[in-house]
Amino acid sequence: RIGRTGRAGRSGEAILFVTPREKGMLRAIERATRQPIEEMQLPSVAAVNDTRIAKFTSRISDALAEGDIEFYRELLQRFEGENNVPAIDIAAALAKLLQ
Repeated sequence: RIGRTGRAGRSGEAILFVTPREKGMLRAIERATRQPIEEMQLPSVAAVNDTRIAKFTSRISDALAEGDIEFYRELLQRFEGENNVPAIDIAAALAKLLQ
C-alpha cells in the first residue's frame, strides 16, 4: 500500500508499507526506478498515543480559548442535575465519543 503527497505534478513523498514477503518486489522497484528507497522506523504505540493525547488536549485548550461555550455549559449542567452524573464522568464520556 502506498500513500503519497504531491499530486498533479507537484513534488512530494510516498510512504510504502511492505511485508517481509514483499521485500524482493521492493528491491525490483528500486532497480527499475534507479532510486533507493529508505526504510523508516514506525513509531511505537506509546509515541502514537502520546501524539493523539497531545492533539486532543490542544483541541480542548483551543475550544476553551475561543469561548462561546455557554450553551454547552448549560446543557451539561442540566444533564448533570437530571441524571445525577458527575461532570467529570460526562466529560470522560464525551472524550470517548470524540476518539
